[in-house]
Amino acid sequence: MAQPELTRLGGIDMDQDRERLTATELAEAAGEMGIPLGANPLRTIGYYKQIGLLHPKVIQEGSVRRAYYSGHHLIILKIIHNKKLQGLTLSQIREVLESHVYLSDAGRQFIEQFRDEYPDTAFVPGSPISRGEMAFFLGKLLRTGEPEKMLWILASAFVGPKGEPVGAEEFAASPQLGRNQ
Repeated sequence: MAQPELTRLGGIDMDQDRERLTATELAEAAGEMGIPLGANPLRTIGYYKQIGLLHPKVIQEGSVRRAYYSGHHLIILKIIHNKKLQGLTLSQIREVLESHVYLSDAGRQFIEQFRDEYPDTAFVPGSPISRGEMAFFLGKLLRTGEPEKMLWILASAFVGPKGEPVGAEEFAASPQLGRNQ
């Protein structure tokens, strides 16, 4: 059975465990999605990694350590791009990416179907999730292949410390969800 188109982002399968992208492949996928990475995308990705905006999985292969990225890093690149358009500095963007949000009741209800994929300490009421965890959550959401459901969950799944909605504005412009900037 063919995978629904919405489970792929920039030609990348959103299942993080199945994708091992090099920086070159990540840069190419970002280009396909219209995420600008400057004149030298590999240098930009390396810089983002150096300053803590991207956190690839590092694997020892013999005597060589290799950094691998996933489709979830495309979501992070999209957030970075949108925040830069809003006038934030890279330092401010790192603070946004490192800030904590909480799952709403709707968010917990959605993630419950994937409970066997997370430790017991993940996604519990009152515990914050990082923006990186949010990106993983959104990867699972993209796999649903139901655009209306995805938009509703984006608008309602995440709240800040004071209960204010967060997150949806970063992704609403995604061409994969039928909206362009």
